[in-house]
Amino acid sequence: MENNLPIKDERELKSEIMDQLEEAIDEYFASFSTKSINGSSLPTIDDIETLLGDLKSKTRDIYLKMVSDSINNVDESELIASKKESTEKEG
Repeated sequence: MENNLPIKDERELKSEIMDQLEEAIDEYFASFSTKSINGSSLPTIDDIETLLGDLKSKTRDIYLKMVSDSINNVDESELIASKKESTEKEG
């Protein structure tokens, strides 16, 4: 599969994504620890479900932004030209 992102941009994007994921994970562990009593017991099931929901939401947003940024960095001119050619043949 051909990658249209310049390598530098891809590396920078990956680094930003990894930083954001690490921050989301750090926040999860900090919240988990805060919700447990002195870090020695488990948070309630409701707390764990809330923490998991928050983590899922954060990581989903990170991945959606990654996909959006990837799409925005692609040169669409070839795709548009091929679509025009296809449409002209049909019409």
